[in-house]
Amino acid sequence: KSTLMDLFCLFGASKWRVRRQHFHEFSLWLHQTLHGQQRRSGDAPSKHILARVADFAAEGTDILCLDEFAVTNVADAAIMVELLRLLSERHVAVVCTTNRPPDDLYKDGLHRERYIPALASHLHR
Repeated sequence: KSTLMDLFCLFGASKWRVRRQHFHEFSLWLHQTLHGQQRRSGDAPSKHILARVADFAAEGTDILCLDEFAVTNVADAAIMVELLRLLSERHVAVVCTTNRPPDDLYKDGLHRERYIPALASHLHR
């Protein structure tokens, strides 16, 4: 799967601005950026903070390629559903590889029924 992602990024998306990252690295960047924005903004609503993070992620990017996408906790599920929606509004396509079918992401997770339909719909597009 990772090799296919590499080939897609190198040849299939040659006319687009592509950002390719392993999901774990992207998740670390995401959480660090969220915490940094929260410290800077004080009492600003968290939706506004996530919108700014989406702006950073979308900057100079047409296609975001995430290798080995995985959701392991309820906080990440909530963040990723909203982030995928915000990236879509910013015309950023997200391409993922995963070790599970989209319907099995976050399997047996807390409040899974609230997040998986939205997460799967973004990933199936």
